[in-house]
Amino acid sequence: MKALIVEDDSNKLQSVANVLRQSVSGEIEIETANDVGQAKRLLTQHQFDIAVLDISLPIMPGEDSTALAGLDLMEEVSRRQRYKKPGHIVGLTAYPDLYSTALPRFKDELWSLIHFDPTSDLWAEQISRKIRYIEISLKSTTLPPYQSDLCVIAALRDPELKALLRLPWGWRDLSIDGDATLYHEGRYTGLRGERRVLAAHAPQMGMTAAAILATKMIHGFSPKYIAMVGICAGVRGVCNFGDVICVDPCWDWGSGKFVDRSGTSEFLQAPSQLRLDTFIRARLDSMCGEQELWDRIKSEWDLTKAPTTALKMHIAPLASGSAVLSDLITAGSIKEQHRQLAGIDMEAYSVFAAAAESVLPQPKAFVLKSVVDFADPKKSDNYRDYASFTSAKALEEFANRYI
Repeated sequence: MKALIVEDDSNKLQSVANVLRQSVSGEIEIETANDVGQAKRLLTQHQFDIAVLDISLPIMPGEDSTALAGLDLMEEVSRRQRYKKPGHIVGLTAYPDLYSTALPRFKDELWSLIHFDPTSDLWAEQISRKIRYIEISLKSTTLPPYQSDLCVIAALRDPELKALLRLPWGWRDLSIDGDATLYHEGRYTGLRGERRVLAAHAPQMGMTAAAILATKMIHGFSPKYIAMVGICAGVRGVCNFGDVICVDPCWDWGSGKFVDRSGTSEFLQAPSQLRLDTFIRARLDSMCGEQELWDRIKSEWDLTKAPTTALKMHIAPLASGSAVLSDLITAGSIKEQHRQLAGIDMEAYSVFAAAAESVLPQPKAFVLKSVVDFADPKKSDNYRDYASFTSAKALEEFANRYI
């Protein structure tokens, strides 16, 4: 809990502070101000759960107190956007005439006003009840903290996880009692200092395995973000070998219903789309336009084993399904589900779904997959390593910048 006391009488200030400290079962951080000017500075810098202030205060240091200056301060704080509004406001005054004058205005704002009588404990009991209520309220609304910054899933150990573990994040193996999955823990310096990242690969391809792994990692490591990297099929003409697809939206292309139409089975599509977080999308969209970045990433690969096309990233729709595709007929039917379809894979939708249905605090999910083939009979493994590399490097760039 964080509290502000605005009081120019040092003895009264100390008495109020003692009541606050004695009323909480946990920790309380108390800031103090002796005049209106100092209080304004604190209210622009900090979010307080409660502000306790005298009604009569000096405007500036060294000045005499001005009647109702504390009330005027709180009314200004309520009106102006530059101030952070305290969760609760309690006024204190030892003067009956000021109490009578200020009470109607306090009632209008649903604030509390207490008569301060140093010969009685009533004022302290009233503040103590308020503090206990705030503490209970904070406990009922405060979410448990995140335990890690980023969890990353790969469908395959080789080449997808292998490419991820080549990132310079100081990886070490991490085993958990009772869990058959081998995790990898790393650290890197992100936007706000050192970050903790966990990585693992699923026991097999497909949405079921990816969903189970994503759920385990969310439950076990409580990350702020959960991501998936690796390879996917692309749509020819929309993207090229090695291009990174930042998935938005994503759906299960096999979702729907089979019906009998005069002896012929017909599939009625019913995809339910999951969307990328808007803040993540905005940051990735900025990265998409940085062609120098993608040229640099491609230059780090053996160019004799890379496609001749320029490396790019696309924010685009991708459909997930449980079957490997190598026929244009099925791929064509999937394209009909979204005219801007850029890719098809076997896992992305399950990662979005696991995050969306997880307990609080929920992580934000995103998927960065690179094109390795075009889901046709000509598909090959020529660019598996390259696509895994570009996917991992895209994750590294995003994490270093924004996580």
